[in-house]
Amino acid sequence: MARRNEQFVKGLSKVALWAGLFLIIIWLSLSWSRENRDNARLSVGESSGTAIETSETGNIEKSRVEVIAESLNLRSEPGTGDTQVIGTLKKGEVVEIISKKPGWLQVRLADGRTGYVTDLPQYIRAADE
Repeated sequence: MARRNEQFVKGLSKVALWAGLFLIIIWLSLSWSRENRDNARLSVGESSGTAIETSETGNIEKSRVEVIAESLNLRSEPGTGDTQVIGTLKKGEVVEIISKKPGWLQVRLADGRTGYVTDLPQYIRAADE
């Protein structure tokens, strides 16, 4: 009986080791795909229609975007949950990009105010330089 228990424990240890390795691989895969998804969302291709061009190093190539929706909320922080709307941008308005976060751009308006807007291509596009 004792030998049977030893074999069971050794088998269980192997299962735990493989399960741990599997979880690490899944975690790395999800982390990698999330990073690439965010980079792809912020990258520009002529066919993609997204608003921001980035270089291979992730630096912003276009420093301004134009609002193409009728109106666009300017928010105090990135996100739509509890973030405060601090202004509204109108169609045709061009703003300077300060920084980017996944799904959001921090922008500076002509009057110097700053805030966050979505980076979705149905709302903004790269401004003609």
